[in-house]
Amino acid sequence: MAGILFPFMIQFHSPQLAHSTLNFLWFFTSTLFLIEMGVWGVFLTYNAIISKRNPEIMAERDYSIYCKEVNNRWVDDFKSEFGRKFLHLLTTLIIFFFWSLGTILDNLGFLSQLNLDQYSFSYWLIITLGLGFVIMFQIADLSRLNKFYILPEWGKRWLLAMRPSELDTFIASTPLVLSLIPFVFAPFPILASVALITTGADAVACLIGKKYGTHRLKKNSNKT
Repeated sequence: MAGILFPFMIQFHSPQLAHSTLNFLWFFTSTLFLIEMGVWGVFLTYNAIISKRNPEIMAERDYSIYCKEVNNRWVDDFKSEFGRKFLHLLTTLIIFFFWSLGTILDNLGFLSQLNLDQYSFSYWLIITLGLGFVIMFQIADLSRLNKFYILPEWGKRWLLAMRPSELDTFIASTPLVLSLIPFVFAPFPILASVALITTGADAVACLIGKKYGTHRLKKNSNKT
């Protein structure tokens, strides 16, 4: 759905946007995505080659060993949960930052010189970074779940913060970002409200429950 809707996202709130400007934004974003996937392709191919040529490296990159490391590193306390929720809040902070940047540049008259307006510029940045994030973690997850040995070391370090329950599935960050896509077609206050509720309210509820919760919602549940 994200791929189908992508061509309509940038100009939805700016129907007067010149085709030449829109084509440039599409070209820039698409080129960035291709570069990102190309870099991933180089790293994955390199790791596949060295792993298949060296049985010792292949043995060291056994996914079960990595799963044990994730389980051993997992700490389910308030401090650790705060750090994980802060990463989710970055999604909303980025949205507000790009909107504020667009507001400032629009008021200064800079965007009008580029045939842009606040919506087209801010949403272009939000969409580009958001979908770039999705591509990055989807490739990492698909590699981790199918051929773990091709995942580069820096990719493994990224994923060490995942929950043990996510070891056999996709991490929750990607669906979180994708869930905001339908609201890109809504006015910014609605997009901002949904992002705040999705990340901020969830983080507050989780942290309060972690700090002060005493009654389990059901037997053998971590929810309070």
